[in-house]
Amino acid sequence: MSQLLVDDIVDKDGGNSVGFSKGINVGASSTVTGNLNVTGVLTYEDVTNVDSVGLITARSGIKFGAAGVGGTIRANGDTTLAGVVTATSFSGDITGDITGSVTATSSPAITIRDGATEKGYIGFNGNDPFIGRKDGVGILFQDNKVRPVDGDDGSGSNNTVDLGEPTYKFKDLYLAGNANIAGAASTFSGNVTLNKSAGPTLELTTNTGSNDSSIHLHEGAVGSTSNGGAVIYSGANNKLSICCGTTLTTERIGIARDSGDVNIGTGVTISAAGICTVTTGTDLKGFKVESGDVSGGSLNGEFDFELKKGHIKTMTGSTAGTYFPDFKVSSSVSLNSVMVVGDTMTATLIVTASNTAHYCTAGIKIDDSTSNVTVEWIGSSAPSAGKGAGYDIYTFTIVKTAATPAYLVIVNATDAG
Repeated sequence: MSQLLVDDIVDKDGGNSVGFSKGINVGASSTVTGNLNVTGVLTYEDVTNVDSVGLITARSGIKFGAAGVGGTIRANGDTTLAGVVTATSFSGDITGDITGSVTATSSPAITIRDGATEKGYIGFNGNDPFIGRKDGVGILFQDNKVRPVDGDDGSGSNNTVDLGEPTYKFKDLYLAGNANIAGAASTFSGNVTLNKSAGPTLELTTNTGSNDSSIHLHEGAVGSTSNGGAVIYSGANNKLSICCGTTLTTERIGIARDSGDVNIGTGVTISAAGICTVTTGTDLKGFKVESGDVSGGSLNGEFDFELKKGHIKTMTGSTAGTYFPDFKVSSSVSLNSVMVVGDTMTATLIVTASNTAHYCTAGIKIDDSTSNVTVEWIGSSAPSAGKGAGYDIYTFTIVKTAATPAYLVIVNATDAG
């Protein structure tokens, strides 16, 4: 084998590099201190390290690993990686589809930031997937249900708390706790059932076929053997039915129709100081029972005639002197507050007659006052004596004549017995 031992090789002019038209084979380590320009193919074998301080340009892409199994970076930028990619940050948009899967072994798997500020994350609550804010408020996917959860309980450990069992799922909506449905309008296309544990239950139902709707009130859960309650039903001809029970076959309390009539099966009770106002008249087709006040007290001077207790007052005790009434609705409700100008009401006083010197005098009051109260007696004058036996009966017709207020009281005094 021949050897060439020289310090430098230049062309014959001494100023240019030497060309090797037949190639060159270097069998030992070599050092290139200047630029290396390769216009053909540069083939590397057993390369363990490439250290470049500048830009590496691979026009057709880069493959690494056995035949590209480890990864491939193509010329158009597409990248295929078979292993784990670890990066301290990612900046940019994902505009295409992710057709594979994202696997994370710890939480948070993905942190969402606004600049440097952490806003939320996608990760796990225990072994269950979770999407939420930094403080832990979000949605938990657990036991085949979607559950809202609140966040840190104050301990700093970001303990999430389940708000209900069940809370809701996508096919049907369950509201187990307090619910606030905000917006201009909330629409439910199907039936709505609200219940707490085993009851009571409120059902709002619609029937498109028969064009009716109803409100069911149950004592227990829907479908239970003890589900008494009531139902309000709206059906054909704009008829509204109220039934005692949970079906229309149970006792019907009342019916209201668009024609204006209302039928009430078992009567109406207006309690306390309630007032029933009828603008077009009252037609009583049955019997009438009127409340009355029976007292064994002894009349002597002024006494309260409280209309709340009834418009007929019967005194069964012996009188002790002359007497006169003070009309009012009750001790806390004035007659003036329930009457307008032109209103008229009637009251009757029945007194056991025990002494001819005891009778009703003209000092009649309304709401603790005789001011603007005009009293007229049928027969032109007030009585000057009682019957002394049987009953003395007084009928008072009270008309409100002015808003001042002012009243006209017409009294008819009769004897019975």
